[in-house]
Amino acid sequence: MLKIYGNLQCPDCLDCCRDLDNAGIPYEFADIFSSIKVMKEFLHLRDNEPAFEEIKKCGAIGIPCILDGDQITFDWTCYVTQA
Repeated sequence: MLKIYGNLQCPDCLDCCRDLDNAGIPYEFADIFSSIKVMKEFLHLRDNEPAFEEIKKCGAIGIPCILDGDQITFDWTCYVTQA
């Protein structure tokens, strides 16, 4: 199952969830502002995963961050087009 780190005030996160819901793709949504534990999980990924390098250079946060096993992506459309 996909795990998505994001926040429901983020328009991209809302679009991601809507598109996955419409495609019937199950996922776990982890709101990075819901608890310190979730925020720490996200920051650990952001600080240690090479996938975030370009994101950080642009000054972006990196949400929605989609975990699919060990893979990290920021593009949910690849899942929707496969469904």
